[in-house]
Amino acid sequence: MNKHYVSIMLSIGLIGCAFGQQPTNFSAHPARNDPNAAIVLDGVEVNGRIRANGLIGIVSVPGTISFHEREFIWTARDTIDRGMYTAWPVGDTIHFQANYLIENGEQIRWTGVYQEGQLSGVSAVWTRIEGDVIHDLLLPSQVTLTFTPDENSEARQ
Repeated sequence: MNKHYVSIMLSIGLIGCAFGQQPTNFSAHPARNDPNAAIVLDGVEVNGRIRANGLIGIVSVPGTISFHEREFIWTARDTIDRGMYTAWPVGDTIHFQANYLIENGEQIRWTGVYQEGQLSGVSAVWTRIEGDVIHDLLLPSQVTLTFTPDENSEARQ
């Protein structure tokens, strides 16, 4: 996720945002990675909106999540972020996780569930690196964002 893009998205309503954020373990990894589950996700594309959780989430931003050749791709405005993903079946669903670094060395971890042409429970955790005075004062070290698919939106393949 482009740092400037996230900055714009989070710039409204930042007072009090540093409370209530819990650390996230980026080393967490699913017990198994099923190549067949990744094949099911390959080609899936879903439009929706992303919003930061808590007080900083006043504004949502439109974007698209897609899966292509074992790569998770987040596209919003003029930003494209991508990283390898893992996928594994749980009952009749496919869970996925993508961990990758963005341009400034900060980490993003996406997780979610795919079932019957729909994405659900999709969120991203942005782990920041200190060094930007304004962000350091206003944002916690980790910001959780939630992706909501557009209403009546089915995943396209």
